[in-house]
Amino acid sequence: MKLLARVLFTLGSRLPCGLAPPRFFSYGTKILYQNTEALQSKFFSPLQKAMLPPNSFQGKVAFITGGGTGLGKGMTTLLSSLGAQCVIASRNAFL
Repeated sequence: MKLLARVLFTLGSRLPCGLAPPRFFSYGTKILYQNTEALQSKFFSPLQKAMLPPNSFQGKVAFITGGGTGLGKGMTTLLSSLGAQCVIASRNAFL
């Protein structure tokens, strides 16, 4: 019986009578934040600013690795705008 069920499940996508397994990833290769049809995008719009109050890192030092590009550069920009003194460690000497 297990073998028969396994065969029906594997052949299910070719059967026209609706026995196909459900599609869990129906959005395909779209990334969730790029998909405007996703349920989350209707309720939670993305924030474009920091969620912390201004000067919340005043008098603090942030040591950031990889601060020359990508995520490290973004974190450096954000933390310095919130008042932190940033120390950047990067492989590239010319930021």
